[in-house]
Amino acid sequence: MGQKKAKPEQVTPQPQKKAKPKKQNKVLGLALAFAAGLLVCAAVTVGVLFAKGIIQLPEKKILDEGEPYADYKMSDYITLGDYKDLTVEVSAADETSQFEGYFSEAQLVKDDVSKTKVENGDTVLLDFEGEGKGLSADVLASMKAKYFQLEIGSGSFIPGFEEQIVGKPRGEAFDVNVTFPADYQEASLAGKPITFHCLVRAFGSVETIDAGDVTDNAVAQLTQGQYLTIEQLKSFIHYSLARNAAFEKAFGNASVKKIPQKEKQLQLASLDDAAVQSGQTRQAFMEANNYTEEDIDDYLKYELFVFAVAQQENLKVSDSDLKEYLDPQRGGDATVTDDDLYAQMGGKGRVIRNLMFEKVMDFVIENAKDAPTKPAQAE
Repeated sequence: MGQKKAKPEQVTPQPQKKAKPKKQNKVLGLALAFAAGLLVCAAVTVGVLFAKGIIQLPEKKILDEGEPYADYKMSDYITLGDYKDLTVEVSAADETSQFEGYFSEAQLVKDDVSKTKVENGDTVLLDFEGEGKGLSADVLASMKAKYFQLEIGSGSFIPGFEEQIVGKPRGEAFDVNVTFPADYQEASLAGKPITFHCLVRAFGSVETIDAGDVTDNAVAQLTQGQYLTIEQLKSFIHYSLARNAAFEKAFGNASVKKIPQKEKQLQLASLDDAAVQSGQTRQAFMEANNYTEEDIDDYLKYELFVFAVAQQENLKVSDSDLKEYLDPQRGGDATVTDDDLYAQMGGKGRVIRNLMFEKVMDFVIENAKDAPTKPAQAE
């Protein structure tokens, strides 16, 4: 649910239409987006704090391979204020606004219990996971989803996929075997046979609901299985708002003295690379993404805060942290190396920045007064 890198068309069509929740502070959204490798100036919603890079960096290493800011004397750049024992308040109005934002005019599958098998024209709620040899982690990840809406007969998926869904009952696992077209735009899939492990959860027609009609099933569909009940989603919203508020409050208590020019040039180089890939000049690329050089400074102020707290509290991104982050990205393909993934993500330094933002945000909320418990996602 949320924005991701563009996936090969027809393998995973766009998720069901839904209104986005109320956006958070633009500057914090920018910082979180940068940490995750996004090079666009877009506010990041509570549900998509760390979406992966919309714009993929080139394979050359433009980020250092060591720990960012390891050789900096952080007190030369920033003075920390209070960031522990903070009192954080989340308004009920904000929580309600976020919740209603998820479901405003949401389109969900209404299960037709009068039918026992999928027919052409039905919209199915489908789990699927593709399996094939020699595929990258990104490609494998693009062929995996839960609670996915697919109209049978729409031609949204590659030829032969939807036809094999017809006649299947709900609740029983089955495989769909297809061969991708020889001229398929993702070269690694062109002409390749792929097996999709599938499960139809429900099928019927699509209905539009509003926040007042939300059920547990609606939550599961809209979050694509991340949360299964209304209370789980509300708990997530409350925690996310509190986490953001604590981080913003702690950052607001700090005072930035100056921006490290080495880091700024690094971000400008990233922008130049992304602009080249899109066939634009840096200026045109920035204008197209509503992005300014001042936004880089805003991001770097957050990054200074994050790594200053990390140094003060001796927070580290460990090898086990990196492994835990990288392993799911391999999509079960053992031939995908760490270096392969780092190249896709913009370098090891970018991954470390991403994880350190997470680590410091967690540290701040965990050390706040009356901190809420972090909710677990469904397996």
